[in-house]
Amino acid sequence: MDPKVLHIAGRSREIFMKYGIRSVSMDDISRELGMSKKTLYQHVRNKADLVNQMLDYTFNEFEQKIEQIRQKKMNAIDDLLGMSRIVDEHMKDVNWVVTYGASPMKTA
Repeated sequence: MDPKVLHIAGRSREIFMKYGIRSVSMDDISRELGMSKKTLYQHVRNKADLVNQMLDYTFNEFEQKIEQIRQKKMNAIDDLLGMSRIVDEHMKDVNWVVTYGASPMKTA
């Protein structure tokens, strides 16, 4: 994945997790990233593409963390505990508004 797309996907994930996917517009994303919408659209086709890029970024991140655990060649219980910690770490950052998209993003 292009480094710029990785940055956009990672930062978008933070924004989506905070405010909800439905509540965030491409204007909001471009403003938070400090780039014009034109520049943003050079890297993603539309919001659905951005969400897909963000999901790919997140899944790749999970895969890398899980692979790091597996390479330690621990026993199955330690592997399971390590993976549980990864999921727990991720879940504590989830704002459940992501599921419902009920809270509009506030602008300064």
